[in-house]
Amino acid sequence: MQFCETEQDTPFIRAKCRMKTGMVAEVRVLDLSIAGCMIAREALSFELGGRVLVRLPGLEYMPSKVLWVENGLVGIEFERDLHDAVYENLIRTIRPAKAA
Repeated sequence: MQFCETEQDTPFIRAKCRMKTGMVAEVRVLDLSIAGCMIAREALSFELGGRVLVRLPGLEYMPSKVLWVENGLVGIEFERDLHDAVYENLIRTIRPAKAA
């Protein structure tokens, strides 16, 4: 998994999003929960309530639903929650432990 930062020094992970048209685009996951994620919309068009497939690093595409679209951000709900251990592993890439 690759830990990245934007110009604003906001950590994120790269994921893929497959639209119902079949188009696949790389997206930035800015926040992650067991039930879903928030991504930067960028140049993509998301339909409220639309179905998408999200592929987080190391995982298969997960059927998901667009819950909200606002100010360049998109809220996505996974059909099935992430396993706790998978979530913990992914979240460490977004919020790595600070060195003491």
